[in-house]
Amino acid sequence: MGRVVAAAAAVATCPECGVGCETFAKRRRIASIDGPVDVEESVAHCPGCRRDFFPPPADARP
Repeated sequence: MGRVVAAAAAVATCPECGVGCETFAKRRRIASIDGPVDVEESVAHCPGCRRDFFPPPADARP
């Protein structure tokens, strides 16, 4: 499940102020029909806006 994180950019643009923010991997557990699944997703934090956001993978198309 690390593919989402592997495809993420190292820096993401804050959707609120437009500043470049570093991304990091965050692991969470999701309940599915087949049982719990651990997922790693890319998260970025903007210190100016004091908010976290989930940037799309680097290869995502608009």
